[in-house]
Amino acid sequence: MSDARQILPSSIQHAGDSLPGPADGQHIIATKNRWSRVALTFTDVASDAWCEFSFDVTCHPEETASQAHDFAAVGVAFLMADQSSIDFAYIPGLTRAQIDPFSTFVSGPHHHDKRISPTQTYRVHCNFLVPAPTKHLLITVRGWRNSHPFHVTNLSLRQHGGVAPRTSATQALPPAPSRVGQAALSGPTRTWTVLTSSPEWFRYSLVPGRPLFVRGQIIAESSGKDGALARVVFRDQLGQELPPPYQETLTAPAVGAFVNIPAHIQARRFTLELIPPENAASVEIGFQTWHDDASVRLVMPLEVSLEVGLLLENISGDETPHEESFLKQLMEKLDPAPISGERQSSQEIAHRLIGRGSLASPFKIHSRLRALQQGNDLRIREGGLQFSGYSPWPLPERPDWREDPFRSPGWRREYQSLAWLLSIAERPDAGGLDRAIDLAISWSRSSTWGQPTDDLSMHPLPLATRTEVFIELLALGAAAESADIDALSELLGEAIRHGFVLAEIIGQNVFSHSIYQAHAASALLSLGKALPQVPTARYWASLALSHLQQSFKEFVGPDGTFFESAPHYQLELVSLGAILGAALKDDPEAHTFCEELETRLRNAVLSLIEITDPDGHLPAFGDTPHLYRHASWIRRLIAQYGQDWLTDSSIKAELSYPRGSRILPSQGKGMAVARHYGHERDWRYLCSSYGEQRNSHGHHDATSFVFSDAGSRWIVDAAGSSQNEGGPVRQYLTSSRGHNVAIPDGREQTAGSSWIETQFSLRGVNVFELRSTVHGPDYNHRRVYVSTADLAAVAVIDDFAGMRDAHSFEGLLHFDPNVTAAIAPAQTVIAFCDRRRLHIIPYTVTGRLSGLEVLQGISDQQAALQGFVSRPSGGLQPASVLRYKFSGRSRVSGGVILATTGAGLKTIKRMLSEPELAEYLTRQPADQDAG
Repeated sequence: MSDARQILPSSIQHAGDSLPGPADGQHIIATKNRWSRVALTFTDVASDAWCEFSFDVTCHPEETASQAHDFAAVGVAFLMADQSSIDFAYIPGLTRAQIDPFSTFVSGPHHHDKRISPTQTYRVHCNFLVPAPTKHLLITVRGWRNSHPFHVTNLSLRQHGGVAPRTSATQALPPAPSRVGQAALSGPTRTWTVLTSSPEWFRYSLVPGRPLFVRGQIIAESSGKDGALARVVFRDQLGQELPPPYQETLTAPAVGAFVNIPAHIQARRFTLELIPPENAASVEIGFQTWHDDASVRLVMPLEVSLEVGLLLENISGDETPHEESFLKQLMEKLDPAPISGERQSSQEIAHRLIGRGSLASPFKIHSRLRALQQGNDLRIREGGLQFSGYSPWPLPERPDWREDPFRSPGWRREYQSLAWLLSIAERPDAGGLDRAIDLAISWSRSSTWGQPTDDLSMHPLPLATRTEVFIELLALGAAAESADIDALSELLGEAIRHGFVLAEIIGQNVFSHSIYQAHAASALLSLGKALPQVPTARYWASLALSHLQQSFKEFVGPDGTFFESAPHYQLELVSLGAILGAALKDDPEAHTFCEELETRLRNAVLSLIEITDPDGHLPAFGDTPHLYRHASWIRRLIAQYGQDWLTDSSIKAELSYPRGSRILPSQGKGMAVARHYGHERDWRYLCSSYGEQRNSHGHHDATSFVFSDAGSRWIVDAAGSSQNEGGPVRQYLTSSRGHNVAIPDGREQTAGSSWIETQFSLRGVNVFELRSTVHGPDYNHRRVYVSTADLAAVAVIDDFAGMRDAHSFEGLLHFDPNVTAAIAPAQTVIAFCDRRRLHIIPYTVTGRLSGLEVLQGISDQQAALQGFVSRPSGGLQPASVLRYKFSGRSRVSGGVILATTGAGLKTIKRMLSEPELAEYLTRQPADQDAG
């Protein structure tokens, strides 16, 4: 874009044997991987603006890691004016890291262009948001997998201009179309808490007699102020306040016990060591400022942990078989001097912890979630295990837990979750409860912590699911008269060990702003509630509840908007929330959480019903596992947990799927939907995605769309879940090439924003325009959809204006595998499916059409995969893809018309030539940014 701002580094430093190159602006990154680096400081950056960091990479001729996706890394630290570092929970476009605060990987040359040799130079682009109140950046380029030194040149930091939020307003077409407005940049600061002189309270249960550590950061507008204080109140089991003084605290008449948090620097980290007095069962911490006029914010979420001695690695070492001694080691840590003077055996401990009346009824959160998702899903078929869409697999008598019969990460995660053990426990013909417990113990003995048999077993989703499986097996075993106490003792030890892992993951915010945080917290809550006699149980439950409250505030807005971009996982979040609300409805500590959750879920489920197509599926944007029928899932959800939602007239109306034509731009909700619903199979559906493209490992599908007609899925997303794939397949599915987007000059999408700019109707056609920054500051991009009211014809037009003298873009349309596409005379494409036809006609606004091409199954080089969609059981399935190209000077605009009827095609062509619409499509980019 013309108003992009170039920023030069104020200082450059080399480390780890890295050196300045022979030419000005050149840097040589050595092979002390992770430590060889060049660090650049950029000052006076603009806050709440997207930023592009780019540079050229030239590899050594003998480089062996040219195909690595993590060949090198870019690290970014965000600094205040006084150079203090800010602890953001997440940064759109980057991921949290350990060496650098945030980072993104740089792929080797083979990932960028099939024609590139290792010695050729290729350019790397990293887009990320610079959130307020950042003033400076420290950006590091470091080696990671490189076997030889590589050269970095032409480093550039540029910030987008003209990205300030605008006010929403949707109107009918005026003389000049009105703005709906760019979605507000919802940076990480939205989860911060503004502190006042009234305290913001947090509550945690305690492990009896053990300190609790709370870590965080306050942000002050300027250093040298009073900062903040943390008020501290300890309470006993009845909730009565225990009077101060407390260790490691001060006392003042107006506030009681407190810990002072001065603001010597603008971004001030702190650690509270809360040492409980005798009989303390919980602690409340209230953060506040000293004065009403102070400007201080508390960075959220907080980090919470137990003392070092109660970290998992310090309870039991690798040298001791955990299945025999973990319970004893834990109890010795928690009770070093028993009154009797004699240590209890593991079996005696198990009797005490899960004996009659000690084990509470399990929440079964993940079991209930699977039932909503899949109905009466049978995991045991034909004498074998069946999941992830694969054929039944005969379970060995003694599995070694390394099995991967289908070479599928998705299958392995299901297998390692052990959820299928519950099916075995319910079926005597499969071995029943004894067999299920034996298999659970077999898994436990094979999986040494720190060295798992299968790394995917430590993925947060199977970890959370497996924890609840252990709880359910313990409950079944404790109720069975013939239960083997030795086996239950071993299973109990493994369940508790999982609890420590989950607590450390949650307390350190490892998966902050990810649905996996909600899964992990749900499992820890289940564990804490099910095993109330375990000394850490109350602490676990309070930690989990605190993070669930924070997570659902981040994930689901009060108006039903989502932070998560994939509709499939949006529905999963709503389902988790509904199950949690039902499980906690009688828990007084969760009363506020349940009340807040109810409104959010009611509005969120309405949003999801609105975008579900008439065939019962949510659009396949973002990560989308197959084999789910979302309409059935929603109906089961409402029937079991959302009966009260049916009192909402909007939800009742949407569930009836009213006939006629509707357009639902859903401003701020990430999906723009148009649909026409008639009798039986007479329906059409168009859906386009937009929103903030945040995750560096997520899908790059901003402005992509899908189109269906009368049950025929014409234009589809390559779909699939990147979590179920690996290597080139995963990279293809997440790349722009796997989606129905336009790509200018080979520049695939990166992180950025897309939003609904305008929406209006004009004499029988509907128009909505999306704008985006996902191609970087060089391009001013908009995509315009023009459709007849009944969706018999749709025009999809992209407009790219840039700073270059000449450029081009290619558009992609992915067809369903059941569709056959061919190029007909006069540069027309005809697609066939079930004796139905779809006509695709190129349409030029500015520039020229440079050609059409239908591809299928191109896989000669991993950077050039094209012509595939994902299949339900994983992997890729060849399918037709139309690639069309437009070229021109500084501005290129064009696209395609999709028509299922001749009347629809005539209407669209006539309207595109109407003066109002033609003028709208040819407006100059400067006009678009005016106002």
